[in-house]
Amino acid sequence: MKISLKLVLILFTVILLSACTTLQEYWMDEVKVGLFPDTYTVNSGDTLYSIAWLYELDYRSLAQWNNIKAPNYVIYPGQKLRLNVAKSAQLKTLPQKKVKLSGWQWPLKNPKVKGLSRSNAVWMKGRQSEAVRASADGMVVYSGFNLKHYRGLIIIKHENNVFSVYGHNKEILVTEKEQVVAGQEIARLSDKQDDAKLYFELRQGKQSLKLPNYLPNLKISMY
Repeated sequence: MKISLKLVLILFTVILLSACTTLQEYWMDEVKVGLFPDTYTVNSGDTLYSIAWLYELDYRSLAQWNNIKAPNYVIYPGQKLRLNVAKSAQLKTLPQKKVKLSGWQWPLKNPKVKGLSRSNAVWMKGRQSEAVRASADGMVVYSGFNLKHYRGLIIIKHENNVFSVYGHNKEILVTEKEQVVAGQEIARLSDKQDDAKLYFELRQGKQSLKLPNYLPNLKISMY
């Protein structure tokens, strides 16, 4: 009996997910693919912002659904967070201002840029041990290594509810709640040339922004 390749892949995926019952997200072809469960168990090092970014949520909605108070948004390991809300529930409107970015800069110098087919994020190919720099002034709301697929990950909150995301760093040079300025060195890439690349994304609330609309002189290509 012949089994189609598609069926084999489906069976393999089911087996894989069954074996990894704690898996809460995974990557496919270097692109984030969320499993979007109903709840998330907080791990050590998580912040409300990193969880909201991981599951493509507005951090304010996530806080509201779980009665987490501003401005500190304190969460703790082992806490279970709801990642969605019943349609019948009444939520406050969370308005967004139209983004107008000026004076922003690229986190790497003259990188080769690869667009992702399922996201507005990009991979930037840099030089070994190259400095990663903040794209604009802001406050670090996540800095750590506990999201293994993103390695060293930094999330910076800017004006108008805009966030910049920097992943795949070997070394992190900033801490959470630290204020940074545009051009400040915040991380370093791998010291191995083949691995010296940066995951970069801009997001407003839960919306991933199209980078060419906001940052200058972007040429996206395959490398």
